[in-house]
Amino acid sequence: MDEKRKKKIEERGEKIKKDVQPYRFRMMWSLLFFLLSLVLLSIGFWKSFILILFAAIGYIIGKMRDDNLDVYSLIDSIKSIGK
Repeated sequence: MDEKRKKKIEERGEKIKKDVQPYRFRMMWSLLFFLLSLVLLSIGFWKSFILILFAAIGYIIGKMRDDNLDVYSLIDSIKSIGK
């Protein structure tokens, strides 16, 4: 039973790694900017706004890294939203 349980846990871990792999940079940069904003700020309206802004910037940087985008392709995709 112990070996069976260990194998099942290892299989779950591998599945989680496989599912998370495409989003690793988004998660990393979002977490980094979120933690940075928590360290730099106390809670309040404007401070919370800055916290959310930092998390969004981290998400964008991570998405660019995950999808191998550069700044120009990001700007083009933002322009295409308004059309």
